[in-house]
Amino acid sequence: MGVNIKSFIVAFKSKKSEDEKKEFLSQHVITTYIPMEKKIAAANNIINACYWQGDGVNRYLHIDSPSKYMLTCMTLIKLYTNLEYKSDDILEVFNLLNENEVFDLIPKCINQRDFSELNMIIDLVGKDVITNEYDNHAYITKQVNRFIDLAANTLPPFLEKLDLNKIQEIINEAKE
Repeated sequence: MGVNIKSFIVAFKSKKSEDEKKEFLSQHVITTYIPMEKKIAAANNIINACYWQGDGVNRYLHIDSPSKYMLTCMTLIKLYTNLEYKSDDILEVFNLLNENEVFDLIPKCINQRDFSELNMIIDLVGKDVITNEYDNHAYITKQVNRFIDLAANTLPPFLEKLDLNKIQEIINEAKE
């Protein structure tokens, strides 16, 4: 059963020293290792939320680094602790945790290597988006594919109306 973050913060604030706060937070850490597939899924969720605007055809790359930071911090809470919050309250909860320096203590309560690996995977997924969507090769590929799609959608009706015999006559007249 999870613990409401606002209730957690009330109890957390009552602790006098950093060691007491760390010990209290450690009691709410439910794991020190997150499997790779969960890290990748979390990284994809963060990057999709923070690197894109619009949707469908109108989707475009627009990096929002502050949101990436906030979602990374909140992902630590979701993956490693039993602390719960409503998605609608994410900004309020982030500010509450940040104000009380909880994010500074979480890395001290979990496996440091695992924490570093999660951050590395988030960065790698972000770099993959830039490479796959924004470098010269990706740009040229997208433009060629757009041209192919445009041709595939516009040329068939035009070609159906062409009289090939008439075209052949024009070619023959031009040769003479």
